[in-house]
Amino acid sequence: MKKSSMKTLIKYLTEKNDDYMMDIKDELTAEINKGEEKAAANRELYETARDSVLSVIEDKPLTIAEIYEACADILPDNFGKGKVQYALNHYWTDAVVRLDNDKGPHTYRRA
Repeated sequence: MKKSSMKTLIKYLTEKNDDYMMDIKDELTAEINKGEEKAAANRELYETARDSVLSVIEDKPLTIAEIYEACADILPDNFGKGKVQYALNHYWTDAVVRLDNDKGPHTYRRA
């Protein structure tokens, strides 16, 4: 079910205001909020790692493996190479430039 559908249903159930409907509304609200809590925790994790990762990126292009190796000991727990790569390609694009390489791994340098 889409989030917008669940929110519409919650609004409807709230207007009906009987005990059974309120139980269903509470369950739907909890389900929506569960995803929001996880998303907020992920945003916080990526924000915590940002300065550590960006501190090792310079004008010289580096691969994800090189970047990760340079900052692995100062990253939060469970923040592996995959998360570094995801962050560089999705969250921190304003701070880095990705250099595509047809014959090897992509590299990254400061923007």
